[in-house]
Amino acid sequence: MNPGTEKRRSKDVLTVLGMLCIRPKWRAKFFLNPRERAQELVGRLSDEELKQIDNLAGKGARPNGMTKRDFVSRASSAFESVCASYDCPDPPCPPDPDSY
Repeated sequence: MNPGTEKRRSKDVLTVLGMLCIRPKWRAKFFLNPRERAQELVGRLSDEELKQIDNLAGKGARPNGMTKRDFVSRASSAFESVCASYDCPDPPCPPDPDSY
């Protein structure tokens, strides 16, 4: 495999990750159909990239046997914190995780 191609593929997964952080409506649709949403955004993905997309969506191994629903809730909350920090007039707006 060409190293340049490998980097491009990594950028595709990172593009999906970025959208998860900054577009709440897209994020909600992603969790309903992750592979389709990812490929609509970046085009065809390799098998390895699809595996990474599945992991981002909670379809792969999850921490401590967490349910998919709990994983999606936790991930969505984390992505929302990133999104909120960019819209915040006086950072840090989202509370620090340690303050919960």
